[in-house]
Amino acid sequence: MSNDEMKIELLNLAGKETQTMTGPTIKPSVKLIGQDGNAFSILGRVKQALKRAGADKEYIDGYLREATSGDYDHLLAVTMEYVEVE
Repeated sequence: MSNDEMKIELLNLAGKETQTMTGPTIKPSVKLIGQDGNAFSILGRVKQALKRAGADKEYIDGYLREATSGDYDHLLAVTMEYVEVE
């Protein structure tokens, strides 16, 4: 994911409608090392960081959907795409 391109266009399954999501103006930092490693705790911290950085609801929902679409390792990999992990 590139910081240069913060608007993402998605086509719905029918391919008819386009939805624009606005990402954060900067890639936010989230401290995970030394914190609660529970998946729900990570999701909550990243969600708040994205919101504070200016991401809209659709962008945040996209993160949550993608991050929860696999196992714990997938959650961590997706999280590292969306935020800087400390």
